[in-house]
Amino acid sequence: MSTRVRDLVYDGCAIVRGDISALASMQGALEGVDAVYVCVHTLSPQPGDASGRTFMDVESEGLRNIVTACRTQGVRRLVYVTFLGSLPIRRALGFAVAGKRSNSY
Repeated sequence: MSTRVRDLVYDGCAIVRGDISALASMQGALEGVDAVYVCVHTLSPQPGDASGRTFMDVESEGLRNIVTACRTQGVRRLVYVTFLGSLPIRRALGFAVAGKRSNSY
């Protein structure tokens, strides 16, 4: 367990494991949870994924599973943390910057 995760536990957070690609895993992980903070960004092809899904396909499915599990388990707060769209990452990924259009996904 990393120092940062230990700090969260010390501050009273419960750390649970789950697989965002499996709805049942998310439902089990979110049982009895009051709030969920999501910071999931795959940003790369998934190893062993023969279906050809992109990182956005994997992330979208996972987020749908998280939202569904939150609803099923009665989680009242869901916070989605992202850095996508911030200027440095937009440049790195080739998105439009300052009104100029460039290649994007």
